[in-house]
Amino acid sequence: RLHFAEFEDVLPGQRVFDVAVQGRTVLESLDIVREAGGKHRALVKQLDGVEATGQILIELTPKDRSTRGGAPPVICGVEVVEEG
Repeated sequence: RLHFAEFEDVLPGQRVFDVAVQGRTVLESLDIVREAGGKHRALVKQLDGVEATGQILIELTPKDRSTRGGAPPVICGVEVVEEG
């Protein structure tokens, strides 16, 4: 599970990013404020079927790569639970 929340003064659309796990994009155009329904609200995304042998690689890539007001990606926590 990936845990997100917005704690800064960011409006919907200002912090939008993709999330890749183990080299595979699992979330596209994630906008925490929009999806959580506002700031200071938890947003949890559960990802099933992620294979990990020695490490888990999580990549956050901003959609707006310019410096014009796009806030950088942010993640609050990672929870790893063995399936099976």
